[in-house]
Amino acid sequence: MAGADAVPLLEVEGLDVTFDTLGGPVHAVRGADWSVRQGETLVVLGESGSGKSVSLHAVAGLLPANGHTAGRVRFQGRDVLGLRGAQLRRFCAENYGMVFQDPMSSLDPSFTVGDQIAEILRVHRGASAKDAWQRAMDLLSVVRIDDPARRAKQYPHELSGGMRQRVMIAMAIALDPPLFLADEPTTALDTSVRGAVLETMIELRDRLSMGVVLITHDIGVAAAVADRVAVMYAGRVVEYGTAEQVLHQPGHPYTAALLGSLPRLRRLRSTLTAIPGAPPNAARLPAGCSFHPRCRFATDRCAEELPVLQLSGAGQVAACHWTERLSADGDLGYWRAGGDPLVDARPGDAEQPFVAVENLVKEYPLGSGRKGRVLRAVDDVSFTIPKGTTLGLVGESGSGKSTTAMIMSGLLAPTSGRVVIGGVDIARLSGKAMRDVRRDLQVVFQDPYSSMDPRMTIGQIVDEPLLVHKRGSKAQRRGRVTELLDLVGLDGDYAGRFPHQLSGGQAQRVAIARALALEPALMVLDEPVAALDLSIQAQILNLLRDLQARLGLTYLFIGHDLAAVAYISDRVAVMSSGKIVELDRVDAIYQRPAAAYTRQLLDAVLDPETDLGRYRDRPTTRKEASCVPSAPVTP
Repeated sequence: MAGADAVPLLEVEGLDVTFDTLGGPVHAVRGADWSVRQGETLVVLGESGSGKSVSLHAVAGLLPANGHTAGRVRFQGRDVLGLRGAQLRRFCAENYGMVFQDPMSSLDPSFTVGDQIAEILRVHRGASAKDAWQRAMDLLSVVRIDDPARRAKQYPHELSGGMRQRVMIAMAIALDPPLFLADEPTTALDTSVRGAVLETMIELRDRLSMGVVLITHDIGVAAAVADRVAVMYAGRVVEYGTAEQVLHQPGHPYTAALLGSLPRLRRLRSTLTAIPGAPPNAARLPAGCSFHPRCRFATDRCAEELPVLQLSGAGQVAACHWTERLSADGDLGYWRAGGDPLVDARPGDAEQPFVAVENLVKEYPLGSGRKGRVLRAVDDVSFTIPKGTTLGLVGESGSGKSTTAMIMSGLLAPTSGRVVIGGVDIARLSGKAMRDVRRDLQVVFQDPYSSMDPRMTIGQIVDEPLLVHKRGSKAQRRGRVTELLDLVGLDGDYAGRFPHQLSGGQAQRVAIARALALEPALMVLDEPVAALDLSIQAQILNLLRDLQARLGLTYLFIGHDLAAVAYISDRVAVMSSGKIVELDRVDAIYQRPAAAYTRQLLDAVLDPETDLGRYRDRPTTRKEASCVPSAPVTP
């Protein structure tokens, strides 16, 4: 960690980014200020549309042709915003290493990973083919990829997601850059893999004395790695300070509200304090403070006057008119207590099961021929769900949880086993009998937009199941659509809008309204909040709990976020390699896990209260030499 008085490696001052669009200019970043020092990690934290990634792309010269910048970006005292063409490419190659969210979109599928790393050294260092290949294997070892000689000869599709991201890190540090830029590098990774990648990044930062700028929407990641944090909202930096200050004693209402929206394993039975509304569109920002329409502390002044960054602590600044008073009175500490206790009046395990999955198996053939091998995606899975309760199904990618959900939904036939819902084995139904069952069984998917016809209005989308199943006259259906939209917290005016006019949270509410149209008894929720920003995720989780209490719904909730699953569920089943390795009530699973795999998953969950500096301050356990670059290659 760099000293507080160290000279900044990178300084961003008054950065503005504007995009020319058919609808007029869009001000995506407005006067952003932040800096990073050698050996330090700065995390830029924010939700979708906050301007965090655009800021990083402006720094790296990656804006599209319609993007325009103003302000200053200085690297080691040199102004870099004015660089263009070959001069910019040369500067970035020598000084920046960059990693993006999806490594598959950055790696060439037609070349081995070793060739792709070696190419950088041949092009930018003039290395011989032999030296470049040896250095590529050294770099793979540095980023903790075992058996680098074998892995270097493999193609991107032959590696796991975590390995591909490690390859990207190896490419980013190949030229020994002083600054490492990472844009959501762990978002697409499973939680256990995420921790290993973050630990590798911080280890390399310390060994190579790099500065690190990490963009993320994940508060837990920010807490685990950051020395300092810049919180962005609607294109502005609204809070800036050390990780301890910003994440434990926030000075801006938005930061405190984000912390209150986060599901916590330490507070399983407290209602999330969700932020109302949604982040504003950059093309239509409200007057005054952009957060004031959603802020519990807003006054008339907030709606009229744009606040500037002002001190809220020692070296900590926040763009809020009332930060000094709110901090002094302790008003921003409400997030620590959590919301009201959850009321649990649902049936216990002794109730007659409404859903019974028995010895479920799903196999896929590998290769051809009678003796071909098979992949067993679901392997002898059994569980029950009492009526009016929620079973959470958790596991990493490839664990079989979504395949199980598809079989339960009647969208996939099992190889063997039974799925009994309300006394009926749906695995053996087809035609009209299956259509009748589907009235009582509805599915909500991760991406609501993909399940909506973009040519249909929201009213038509919600009305569609009523029309197909001949539920009432046109006027009666119109009234039912209004009722359903109101049930999920949307005004009736939304019926005339189209899917592209909705935010992610609004679209997911519409998907839930449509699923409720036929008054189902069971809802299968397959990662319904995974693609949503934290503040919107809390709204949807609270909505699902409220609907269950009001309508007596039974849920199967699929997820990879263990804290979110714990918040919504009565019991949890943990899946790995197609099998259920543990199944119990939430408190037992999360407080006294029996399976080693469950303990591993729980250990990977990051909480900003308990995991501050978890990877930032962890001493390395590997030999120091393993992370020191080899000698510079020679032509």
